[in-house]
Amino acid sequence: MTLRAFISSTMDDLVNERRLVAKRLKELGIEPVNAEAMPPSGLNSWDRIKGEIDSCQIVILILGDRYGWVPNSGHGANLGKSVTHLEYDHAKELGKIILPFQKRLRYGLPADTFRDDFRREVSEWSDGAFRQEFDFADELSELAGAAIIDLLRNTFLKNPPYPRRQPRSIPRPALSTSNRSTNKDVLIAGAGMSIAAGMPTASLLIGLLSHEIWDQPSQSERFNFSDVAEFYTHKFGKEQLISRLVEAMEGLGNPQPTSAHKHSVTYFSAIITTNFDSLFEQACEQQGIPYIVMLPGEPLPEVGNHLPIYKLIGSLDTSKSLRLTQQETAMDVNSELVMMAKQLTQKNPVTVIGHRLRDGLIPEILSQRPESLEGRMVSPIADPMEEILLNRFHLNKVEMSANDFMEDLIGRL
Repeated sequence: MTLRAFISSTMDDLVNERRLVAKRLKELGIEPVNAEAMPPSGLNSWDRIKGEIDSCQIVILILGDRYGWVPNSGHGANLGKSVTHLEYDHAKELGKIILPFQKRLRYGLPADTFRDDFRREVSEWSDGAFRQEFDFADELSELAGAAIIDLLRNTFLKNPPYPRRQPRSIPRPALSTSNRSTNKDVLIAGAGMSIAAGMPTASLLIGLLSHEIWDQPSQSERFNFSDVAEFYTHKFGKEQLISRLVEAMEGLGNPQPTSAHKHSVTYFSAIITTNFDSLFEQACEQQGIPYIVMLPGEPLPEVGNHLPIYKLIGSLDTSKSLRLTQQETAMDVNSELVMMAKQLTQKNPVTVIGHRLRDGLIPEILSQRPESLEGRMVSPIADPMEEILLNRFHLNKVEMSANDFMEDLIGRL
């Protein structure tokens, strides 16, 4: 389950603020819900808005220069309140977590009784607990991100809005048959596949760890995850680092394998991943597919008729296997696990999903792929700069989501 945040504000005067807040929420793995992105549904406007607020755990209220449009028909027409005010009232009535941000009013701005009374009402209700003021859209984005991280640390990690995942160990299914295809393609899976299933993003994990290190979650954008993990380990030890990651994974998400995970374990001959969650294992278990997990620092078992899952930086289910810092991954460059994964990519077609190919062990694993072998990189985002990496690793770009790509691939079998 992915946390959702409804963005409530007037529209025309706060376009940039809404856009940057939505962008920051996405970076943190929170689904932004705003009117601009709502497709037609057949419901009237208020019923649609009400339904979206009902389904969100968080409401981000942004108040600017304007009070906003007051409906003269339909819901709230007899109340003399703006749509933003009605959204606030409904969220408050439901007991939603509301994070209010008020833009400082420009000097000399004409008085507006409705606007000023609404701002006062919000300020008095929130009692300064979360309310913050801002001048610029980028400043608001940082404040909203910091408030979300603080909220997650102090609320959702202690009282998750859904059941915690039960502890599991990595099983070794011994099934003799499966519904897997017989092709030789190899999947390289990065964080993008896990995020789509509801796992916390690297940006969110960085924010949570950096908050504990420096008490300033906004520092998170200056570092990558392995840098922060290395410094956190130096200060608090690896055992506490792993404890925090487990806490975040279990407290901030109840992820289940997506259709891309389920199709992947039936289609690919091997999976190489830098993810330390168990989504591919769960996908195998749900479909009765035999698999074997290859972990760093452990003897590599015989594959047999099992689907091999090469977990290059380890698994949360086997915490001693985790390689979370740059120093740890650098030591594994010539390990048997990495060499075996490298051989697979040199002999078989490769599909990359959810990995940026810019850091970690994956660039090393792909570094000696022959140009004659088929290779593709799947991503729904168009980025011209990716052409450098595509050319380096002999890959073709497929501009699709992981779920759509795998649906199409399976449909053509």
